[in-house]
Amino acid sequence: MNIGYVNMDGPALPNLFPRQNVTTTDTAYVLFHVRNSKTWWNTEKGDRYDYRYSPKQLSQWKRDIKSMLESVKKVYLFFNNCHQGQAAQNGLKSLFGEKAQ
Repeated sequence: MNIGYVNMDGPALPNLFPRQNVTTTDTAYVLFHVRNSKTWWNTEKGDRYDYRYSPKQLSQWKRDIKSMLESVKKVYLFFNNCHQGQAAQNGLKSLFGEKAQ
């Protein structure tokens, strides 16, 4: 049985999975689940998913993704910061750099 592990990027908070670079099948998964620590547990302070990754935050994953590609056939990146189309914007930036709007 093949079970794919999903690597999660999220805020560094207690009881959340830490950032990892793990592959368990020939397909790797990374979920960019926002780093909005102030609203993660308290949505009264705002929408948890109202978050735009900075180019620096996205570039921190480049080395890990390149490493994953050495041992898998595919890597899927999922962005969960869906507020106002930020997921699509960050997806483009992760592929095409800061010039993507």
